[in-house]
Amino acid sequence: MTGISLGMAALILVLGTTLIWSYLAFRVRLPDDLGAFRTGWGGGVLFGAFALFQGTANQGAAIAAVIVGGLLLYLLIAGKQKSGDKPIAVGDMLPAFSAPDENDEIFESSRLAGSAVVLKVFRGHW
Repeated sequence: MTGISLGMAALILVLGTTLIWSYLAFRVRLPDDLGAFRTGWGGGVLFGAFALFQGTANQGAAIAAVIVGGLLLYLLIAGKQKSGDKPIAVGDMLPAFSAPDENDEIFESSRLAGSAVVLKVFRGHW
């Protein structure tokens, strides 16, 4: 599998891996082990680079696979978010914190004492 088909296969591998990642991230169901995503993006980069080395007629697909796959692989490896020793679980007491609110006034979590609270946290999955 060389030339046009290898470059296109690399791009399909990168885009397919990205589509699966996006679906799982949207559903907040990313697995703890992200090895399959590293393999998909890394394989796409290697296939794309090999297709370029072989002199593919479809350079655009191979270049796109190398750039997009390399960027996503870098973000996955370099951007790993760390959690504390014990993450907050449903029913746990809210740890004390303070942060500026929308009016730049300091909000203290102690103001919520004695009331039920839904804590919603947004974070990136890359």
